[in-house]
Amino acid sequence: MRADRPSTTAAVVAAARALASQGVPVAGAADATAVGLLPRRWSEAVSFVEEAGRDGVPLRGFLRLASAGLVDHIALRTATIDAAVTDAVAEGCDQLVVLGAGLDSRAWRLDCLAEVDVFEVDHPATQGWKQHRVDGQPPRALSVVFAPIDFEQDDLATVLAAAGHRIDAPTVWVWEGVTMYLAGPAVAATLAVVAARSAPGSHLIASYMTPKVAPLGSLAARAILAGFASLGEPLVGALGTEDMAARLAQVGMSVRFDADSRQQAARLGTGSALAWVFQCERVVVASVGRAAGRGANEAR
Repeated sequence: MRADRPSTTAAVVAAARALASQGVPVAGAADATAVGLLPRRWSEAVSFVEEAGRDGVPLRGFLRLASAGLVDHIALRTATIDAAVTDAVAEGCDQLVVLGAGLDSRAWRLDCLAEVDVFEVDHPATQGWKQHRVDGQPPRALSVVFAPIDFEQDDLATVLAAAGHRIDAPTVWVWEGVTMYLAGPAVAATLAVVAARSAPGSHLIASYMTPKVAPLGSLAARAILAGFASLGEPLVGALGTEDMAARLAQVGMSVRFDADSRQQAARLGTGSALAWVFQCERVVVASVGRAAGRGANEAR
């Protein structure tokens, strides 16, 4: 993380969303806002790919394969979480908290947030960059509050309270692409804050990485782990599905949906042939309070 720009992984995810906005067989994966959030060299690369496509050169398809399925995986994850956010809002959540928001664009592209207050929580460097990039772009959400936090020093509950988050109103929490960078105690501490600040009817939507990092064996897994470590963002927080369910239960949450990328593809009605590559990252949806227990363990 540099002091003047978002993390490399945040840029990679946003670039994948931009590349997935066309040409990936995932309904609901379009994100035309992603490229505008990227650092210049990343946005120029995405624009080059798009221009090549208009000239008949299929670079987008090549990159989908070259990324070993990452572009398709991000498209699936994005569409799955978007659908869960939409459902949570329909069930009464009028606040959205994005933990480790990175270059998340939901507040600027999801129509379902028209009556929802959005709180984006992340490192000041990423937030400063993002605020500059979205300056002058009206959000589709009712409001957007940037809540800067140094996760190593600041208290999440204090930061949320200062930002205006209400503990008496149902909240949908999005924790996407973060838990795998956190050790167990940090995951537990965050879940405790989420539970404490969740009114009945709240929902948590989180992605997490299981211990089987790669389907191609230990050599591939070591290569993936080494690659992330070389970026200064090591993967340290693998969780099994039963472990995740137990951690959620400890803070009063009940699993409604927990699926790997293949199950997400089936749920979205897509036949992405690359969905199997990143099965190690799952998306879980859990409920708090009066919604807890309904539909528990669906699609597990």
